[in-house]
Order: sequence, then C-alpha cells, then structure tokens
Amino acid sequence: MDGEAGVRAGPHIAALDIHEPDPVVQLPGQWLCLAVGESRGLAARTIRGSRGWRGRSAWWNRGPATSTRSEGEETSAAAVRKQTAAAQAAAPKKVTSGPLLDFDLTPGAGKTVGTGQPVSLEFKKPVKNKAAVEKALSVTASNATEGSWGWVTTTAGLDRLDWRPKDPWKPDTEVTVKGTLTTIDPGGAHFDRDLDRTFTIGRDQQLIADLDTHRLTVKQNGKQVKSVPMSGGEPVEGRASRPGTFAIKSREEKVHMTSASVGGPKSYDLTVNWGMRFSDSGGYLHQAIDDAQQYVGNTNHSADASA
Repeated sequence: MDGEAGVRAGPHIAALDIHEPDPVVQLPGQWLCLAVGESRGLAARTIRGSRGWRGRSAWWNRGPATSTRSEGEETSAAAVRKQTAAAQAAAPKKVTSGPLLDFDLTPGAGKTVGTGQPVSLEFKKPVKNKAAVEKALSVTASNATEGSWGWVTTTAGLDRLDWRPKDPWKPDTEVTVKGTLTTIDPGGAHFDRDLDRTFTIGRDQQLIADLDTHRLTVKQNGKQVKSVPMSGGEPVEGRASRPGTFAIKSREEKVHMTSASVGGPKSYDLTVNWGMRFSDSGGYLHQAIDDAQQYVGNTNHSADASA
C-alpha cells in the first residue's frame, strides 16, 4: 500500500522498466510488491479494525380510511401519531450552513477492482471535523472483512480518507459504502449528498517486482502465470525504487516523465507507454523505452533520454 495513514509521501519517481510490449495489469487495486533480498513476499499491513453501524427503521400497517375504530383503537392511533411526530422532530436535520464540501469517491459504483483496492474519499477542501465525517461512514462486505479508516494528506495538500482491509479482499466480495453526510457538520461547511455505493472485488492478481534479481512475477489466484525481466528506476541519484507493498491506483496509456519533477537536473524528459501508477508521489510501473533496454534484467537504472 502507499504509506501509513497521516504521512505525506516525499517527492520521487520509482519507475520500473518492463521488457514486455503489453501491460500486465488489468484491474486497479491489484497488489504490487517491490521486494529486496529477504523481503520478497507480500505482507499486508496490519490495521486495527473499526466498528461499522447499521440504522433501523420502524413501520406499521394502517387500516383503510373507511374502517370503523373503537375508542381504544383511536387512542392507540393517536399514540402512534404522537410517537411518529416525536421521532420526526428528533431526526437529524440536514446541515446547510457554510460552504459546500465536495468529494470524490473511489472506486466508482458497479466497478470491479483488485484485491488491494482501498475505499478512498478525497475532499476538495480541508476537513476540520474529521471525527464526525469518519463516524458518519460505514463499509460493509458480503463476507467477514476487518479493516480501518485512516486519514492521509495528498501531494496536492488535500485531505483523503481511506478504508483499507486488514488482509487482501477475497475475490467476488461485494462491498458497500454508505454515509449520512448531509446531517453532519464537517467543521463550518456542509455536504449536499449522502453515500450509498457498491462495487465488486475481482480476481486476486499480484505483481512481485524483485529489485535484486530484476524480475517481475505475475500471480493470479496464487499461481504464477508470467515472469519478465525488469529494471527498477532511479530518476535522481539516491532516489531508487522503494521496497514496499502498494496497490495499483490507475492505468494511463501514456505518461510524461521528467527528472526535474523530482528535484533533479534535467537529465531526461520523455513519455512512456502503459503507465500504471502505484503511489501519489510518482511511482509507476511502465513499459521500457528503447534507451532502457540495456538495463532491463540486470541493473536498476533510469534511461538517459531528453526531448
């Protein structure tokens, strides 16, 4: 995964050059493990679970308007009306004061994603009352899945709330995200929509990039299906690819990369194909360009190419 909750990742690009013409990732949220030496196995980060909640609603049957009621029935009906009015009066009212606080939720409704996919809400403005927002949200799965919320700050300085499973999702799991956001005060602002979204977990696909042997292994449902040579990038001296466990965040047909974007001299300015982003700070898995072929399978090094 892409860092501990609440920690801002430093600027760097960890580009992996793959000697393979076709992309090896089909679903966002699949696991990518950058391994060194004895750390080659996938190890999911342990997170303490959080408690979800589920609301209850009351209902009753009312008789036809022409029915005849006894005095006792009338008294009972009056009591029901009184209880209903009290319940409505006690129901939380929508918060409309303050500026609108909008957000984006990933993954989208009805999407099929990988077993490493987190639930992410990225807010357009700072969230002052984070506890209230977190309390209003729930994540439920079609099987027993333990997980936890955690706040992070993106490289753009935005607040993002992630829910991550303690262990990888099980394939074919249906996940539902709900939130009664319109009735809470996130801190001098308001929401104009609640949440009720469901998505599905697809097959278990893991990519294990070994930075020592310079090989990328692809596993589907625990079985190896492919192994290709690779090179771990080092766009600026001392900023080589970081070991760790990540989830693929997005797929991009073409990605513009420069060494200057990570604070280095302009040693390269190029566009690569089949980029698969695994971090907010510039980490990509991508097809190797022609100038990088000499490093694929033997050395962790970024190509020297300029526009």
